[in-house]
Amino acid sequence: MSKLVKTEIGFLPKNWAVVTLGEIADVIDPHPSHRAPKVVDNGYPFAGIGDIDEYGNIRVKKARQISEEFILEQERSYEINEYSIGYGRVGTVGKVVKLRKQAYRYALSPTLAVINPKNNVNPRFVYCLVRTKNFYHQVLNHMTGTTRPAIGIQLLRKIKVPLPSPEEQNQIAESICSLDDKIEINTKTNQTLEQIAQALFKSWFVDFDPVKAKIAAKQAGGTAEQIERAAMAAISGKTEPELDQLTPEQIQNLKTTAALFPDELVESELGDIPSGWKLSEIGNEVTI
Repeated sequence: MSKLVKTEIGFLPKNWAVVTLGEIADVIDPHPSHRAPKVVDNGYPFAGIGDIDEYGNIRVKKARQISEEFILEQERSYEINEYSIGYGRVGTVGKVVKLRKQAYRYALSPTLAVINPKNNVNPRFVYCLVRTKNFYHQVLNHMTGTTRPAIGIQLLRKIKVPLPSPEEQNQIAESICSLDDKIEINTKTNQTLEQIAQALFKSWFVDFDPVKAKIAAKQAGGTAEQIERAAMAAISGKTEPELDQLTPEQIQNLKTTAALFPDELVESELGDIPSGWKLSEIGNEVTI
């Protein structure tokens, strides 16, 4: 094990160097004029640090919409690549996000800095560096402003970071980033499952699709089996031929679920609801 030596940013292995962020990455102010862009009704997203999640997804509906003029200005001044990092420097100081090219054009506000690792360093290692407590504590020490904290681009470039050998950078990046990749995959899976659950809830309990499928099949003169199959198709999102490809257990589960939905809608204060359902107040059903 390498001997540890005391440095200006703490104890580090003897063979590690201490450099500034600006030496290993281009630290860019995406909107250096800080001129407020004109907001338009149908334009391009002007994303701030609060509009981007840590995986680079932009909340387009939340972001302000701006004209193409500002898009062109940024496209001429810097480029987003697969290793670009966004670092919150105004307001949400210290928030780290991955920046990505999107299917649509967008611009970035000066609430974040764009960090593009240089060729002399492992880019994934740089991503690890800017997320460390040591880096964040240095940023805190250089912050200005009381009502809205901020750190200037020049000061951000001067933040000190440890720099091991290329081999050690690769090892660190591989061990840490591989875990990050797994977390990202799990997060995206959870988001997908949540979207599916929301879609199912709307289909079953707001739009009453299984009930309407039964009604349509019944009005068409369908048999009891055909009415049941129509509900099964609505519940599963599958076509009739696709239902035939399911296992007996899957078929039985769908039949059980389909049986829970009636084949009639009745009027209520809230509009049409499935026959046999009733209106209630939430306080009557749960303890709050």
